[in-house]
Amino acid sequence: MPVMLIVRPSARAGDDVRTCSQAGWRARVLSPVEIEPDEAALRGLKEQFSRADAVFWVSPTAVETAAPYVDFSDDLKVQVAVGQASGQALQRCGAKNVSVPQEGNDSEAVLRLPVWDTLPQGARVLIVRGRGGRDFLAESLKKKGFAVEIAEAYFRRPNGLNWQDFDAESIDAAFIASGELVRGLFSQVPPQFSRFFESLLYFTHHPRIADALREAGARHIRVVASLKAALSSFPKEQTDEPV
Repeated sequence: MPVMLIVRPSARAGDDVRTCSQAGWRARVLSPVEIEPDEAALRGLKEQFSRADAVFWVSPTAVETAAPYVDFSDDLKVQVAVGQASGQALQRCGAKNVSVPQEGNDSEAVLRLPVWDTLPQGARVLIVRGRGGRDFLAESLKKKGFAVEIAEAYFRRPNGLNWQDFDAESIDAAFIASGELVRGLFSQVPPQFSRFFESLLYFTHHPRIADALREAGARHIRVVASLKAALSSFPKEQTDEPV
């Protein structure tokens, strides 16, 4: 059975492990970064949510961390998700009025959604994200005349990896979900595994993460729509030619 290395916070890896199993793969999880809720921010989230006309959720982690602290029952607010996984997480939490880009899964794609044209000038938009997230969407929405508020519901904590039982020979490819995870992983790779991680085939869902992989020294990278797409394309997509 082939093995996919899943580089994600452990709390976010469960769906990926199941996806691998359903496709006939075994998943091995490495978590160089972990997610911790910001309790102080979450205590103030209900009030922020109540005064917003629209809410943007930056990731499934944002939804899973913050959604239990708000009330979706009135269905009056516009809920905007960065991608399909975030949108599905919102729906599982009871949100119904959810807008999601059909193509793309980043702030640029979200900004192109027609939903922003349905909101009145000066509408209040709440962005739910982790501490230190990108400001592109917030600044762009301010330029459109919206009043933007940010709730940083969680933070990322570096997590030391245990390399004692790491079996590089068994791993066929890796799926990595953020540039921060790339940097957290490569900063911890011990010398005996450096060549392995440079030559491993990586799948990721966004060109910016692919750029981070190249900067870290990875030579074989494929940008795919999802982990499921990566699993179905292997080994057809495998190549010794750098991208």
